[in-house]
Amino acid sequence: MLANGPKIILVVDDDPFIRTLLAVWLQEAGYKVITAEDGQQALEQVRRERPDVLLLDLMMPKIDGYTVARWLRRHEETYNLPIIVLSADARAPQKLLGLKVDGYLSKPFDLDEVLARVMEYAPLEVLGQTI
Repeated sequence: MLANGPKIILVVDDDPFIRTLLAVWLQEAGYKVITAEDGQQALEQVRRERPDVLLLDLMMPKIDGYTVARWLRRHEETYNLPIIVLSADARAPQKLLGLKVDGYLSKPFDLDEVLARVMEYAPLEVLGQTI
C-alpha cells in the first residue's frame, strides 16, 4: 500500500507509442501517470495536476520541450519541478545548457534507466518505507 497516495509522473511526448509504453511501465511500478502529446498540453497538465516529475520530449508540435522547460523554470511554483528530458536529438545536451534540467536520456532509452531516474526524484513509499 502506498503512503500519502501515488506520486504523479507527467509523460510528454508526441509519439503515442512512447507515451503508452512509459505510462504502462511507470504505472506498473506504482506511479500515477498523466500524459500530454505536446508542450501546450504539458503546461496545462502541470497547472492542473502538479506532477512530481516531468518526462519531457524536446521535439514536439505547438510548443517544443525547450520552451516548456524555460517556462517552468521562470515560474516560482514550477521552478523546482524535476525535469528529465528524453530526446533523439543528438545536439540536445548542448542546447539544454542553462535550462536546469535534472536529467537527460537519449532515445532509444532503457525502461529500467527511466524508472531509476524517476525514483531519484519521486521515490515510492510503501507502508512507511521508501523504495
